[in-house]
Amino acid sequence: MINLVLLIAGFMTLGKAFGVKTIYAIILASIGLNLFQDLIPADSEFIRSFVLENNNKLMCTITGGIMVGFGIGMSMSQGGSTGGTDILALIVNKYRNISPGRMILVIDLVIIGSSILVPSYSADGALVPFVDKVLTVVYGYILVTICSVVIDQYLSGSKQSVQLMILSKKYEQIADAITRDLHRGVTVLEGQGWYTKEPSHVLMVLTRKTDMNLLFKYIKTIDPEVFMSVSSVMGVYGRGFDTIKVKASESKDSSIS
Repeated sequence: MINLVLLIAGFMTLGKAFGVKTIYAIILASIGLNLFQDLIPADSEFIRSFVLENNNKLMCTITGGIMVGFGIGMSMSQGGSTGGTDILALIVNKYRNISPGRMILVIDLVIIGSSILVPSYSADGALVPFVDKVLTVVYGYILVTICSVVIDQYLSGSKQSVQLMILSKKYEQIADAITRDLHRGVTVLEGQGWYTKEPSHVLMVLTRKTDMNLLFKYIKTIDPEVFMSVSSVMGVYGRGFDTIKVKASESKDSSIS
């Protein structure tokens, strides 16, 4: 029921596309968790050596945190989420400059810590000792910390932007192809080659790092002799890239001034 409320809030705040992708991710995750549990049998050598022997709870926690963080980061990078606290994190991230991973960490730390206040029972119905509950909470804190770091690293990598400076005699064809087929903006700068003393035109393109290889191949098909330089940029804000997040009071003050 809580998931349903959060999903409705996501629809209203983050858009229909986000809601549809989140529903898809929730259904896929639910099916996967039910179908693939027996993919590695519980009595297999892998489970015995990796999980049961030497009390490898810490190794399971670290591995699980990495896998969960990677999956959540993948969902968020495609404009969706896996439901639950992910939706809250993305809603906050829309209006405040707080990374989703950090927000998920704060929320999950509160949820996991509050479990100490609730009685827990083992499979045979016996009350779980308080010391064991504290140990489980510590493992939970380790897991969500690793998960949040992996989420932020994945998202920062997928959203990293680069700036391309392109020099070519076929600059008009390249500029038309980039804007028409790759749907990226191009700025044409006038320059002069100091060695040849001839006028030239430089194309400046901002794009995501993940699209860079496609852009390279596309440009090379037009001009195999093209000259390009690539540099990383700290941030790109505007249409098609990141948005500048300001507090409502700051936005109001700036409009008044």
